[in-house]
Amino acid sequence: MIAVVADDFTGAAELAGVSLRFGLRCELQSGGPFEAGVDVIVLDTNTRAELPAVAARCVAEVAETVRSWSPEWVYKKTDSVLRGNVVEEVQAFRDGLRSRGALLLPGNPARGRVVRDGRLLVNGVPLDQSEFAEDPEYRTVSSDVLRLLGLQGGEDVRLVRPGEPIPEAGLVIAEAREPDDVDWWATHLPEGFVPAGASEFFAALVRRQFAPRPPQKSLLPEVFQGRILIICGTRTQEQLRRNPSVPLCEVFLSEDGVDPGRKVADQCQRAAELLHRFHRLFLVPRSGRKGRDRHGRLTYQIAEVVQQVIELCPVDEIIVEGGSTASTIVRSLGWLRWEPVTELIPGVVRLRYCGGPSRYLTVKPGSYGWPQGMLDLLARGCVSVAGNDP
Repeated sequence: MIAVVADDFTGAAELAGVSLRFGLRCELQSGGPFEAGVDVIVLDTNTRAELPAVAARCVAEVAETVRSWSPEWVYKKTDSVLRGNVVEEVQAFRDGLRSRGALLLPGNPARGRVVRDGRLLVNGVPLDQSEFAEDPEYRTVSSDVLRLLGLQGGEDVRLVRPGEPIPEAGLVIAEAREPDDVDWWATHLPEGFVPAGASEFFAALVRRQFAPRPPQKSLLPEVFQGRILIICGTRTQEQLRRNPSVPLCEVFLSEDGVDPGRKVADQCQRAAELLHRFHRLFLVPRSGRKGRDRHGRLTYQIAEVVQQVIELCPVDEIIVEGGSTASTIVRSLGWLRWEPVTELIPGVVRLRYCGGPSRYLTVKPGSYGWPQGMLDLLARGCVSVAGNDP
C-alpha cells in the first residue's frame, strides 16, 4: 500500500488521478477517521491555509495513523510553487514517521515549473514576476526557494542538484530543471527519506513499480450527465463572460458571515429553481473581500450556499474550482470518501462518492486550465442569469 498526505483537496485528487493512470485502486479521504484498504490511500488534511503550528500538529497526528498501517512507502504532497505550510508539514510528517530525512522536490517541470540555481521559475519567469505573484491568498515577493520556505541553508537544510552528493539526514530540497531530473531523483531517493513534492515526482516514483495504462480517449460528452452544479472562481467567470450565451448565477456573500435580510438565502432559492429548470448551472460566489481568507469564513459560506442549493435541488454532479473550496464543501456535506474514475487531464479529476448513491465530483486546481471544450460542454442547455449586487 502507498499512503499519501496532501494539504488540499485538489492536490489529493491530482495524485488520485495519477494512481488511476497506473491502474491502481485508490481512495481519497477528506477528514477522519482515516482507514486503509486499497492500493493507494490519499488523505486530504485541508491545512494549506491553516496557521503553521495548527497545520504541523494535524499532519503529525495523521503521520502516526499512517505509520500504524506500515505502508510500503509514503508521499507528502505539497504545492508545486510552495504555497502553504510546506516546511512545517513536511517536517511534521517526517518526524511522525520516525524518518531520518525528507527530500522535497518543488515544481512540475513538464508544466514549466522548475527549480534552477535555487530559484523557482514558471515558464522561464521568476515566480515573483509570474501570474502567481498576484495570487490574493499567497502573494509572493521572491523566487528564492529557501526564502519562500522561510529557511536558511545549513547542516539540516541543503539545496541539491541532480548528481551532487545527497546528505544522510535532514531536509534536502531537490532542484529539477526538466522531467529527466525528476526521474533521476526518483531513482536516487535515499533509504529512510520521506519523498515530498508535487505530482510529477509522485508519478515518477510510481512509475518505478508500475506501468501506466494506455491513455484514455476524450470522454467529455459521455462523462457529464444529469443535473450539474459548477462552482467556479473569478478567473473562470472572466472567461465565461466573453461569450454572452454562457450562464452565470452569482451569489453575493458578506465578509463577516452575516446575512442581513436573508439575501443569500433568497439567492440560493433562485439558483436552485434555475438548476431544477435547466439542469446545469454555473454558481459564482462573490464578495468584497480582498486578500487572504485566513480563517476560511468565505470558504465556509460558499460551502453553506452549495449545501442549501442542493438541499433544494439535488444534483448528480458537482464541479469545483479550488482545493480549499472543494474540501470544505465535501466536509460540510459529510461526503468524505471518494474514488477516482476519470483523469480528464493531469490535475483535473472526476471522483465518485463511496458512501451511498452515485454522486460525482470533479475538481480543478485554480492555477490549472480547464480541459479543452469542457466549459462549452457544461454551458449547453443552461440559461444566462445576471447577478444583482445587494
